[in-house]
Amino acid sequence: MLIESDPRSNVSSADPLLKKGVKTALTDAHNSDDRQADLLKVQLSIYIDLYKSHFDLFLKASTIYLAVVAGLAVSSNKADDLPIRCALSVMVSIASIVGFLGGQLYKEWLISVEESIGLLSNKLGVPPIGFIQTKKMIRIEQFVSVLILVASLTNTIALLIRG
Repeated sequence: MLIESDPRSNVSSADPLLKKGVKTALTDAHNSDDRQADLLKVQLSIYIDLYKSHFDLFLKASTIYLAVVAGLAVSSNKADDLPIRCALSVMVSIASIVGFLGGQLYKEWLISVEESIGLLSNKLGVPPIGFIQTKKMIRIEQFVSVLILVASLTNTIALLIRG
């Protein structure tokens, strides 16, 4: 059986309801609601995937940041020259500030995504996803950054006083 398509619609002429002319406004409205819900589900899925990839990047960036800071701290303690030790200690301080600000930037982005996901979840009638654990991890990263900053500044001051 050959199915011909009507160029004005996505429904084929082999559709028995179309042939009989039984197409109601109620069916169109139902299909429109289904399309709207499907669109919201796709948007929600995109936001969740975006969150997952950004969270993965945050974890990788935090790991690299801690490795760089550890390397600078070890080099600072092993260096014999006072100016080099001070410079490396200052670099640790700068890296800690960058790490803290990076966590702050990620937290602001996370709040934006959380609001968007909450709006989409409400429209779909499903409970919104909470990001409490992610926010706690950001706080921990920022707390560690502040501790490293204080330690490196204290180390720099001690080196300058002894020097």
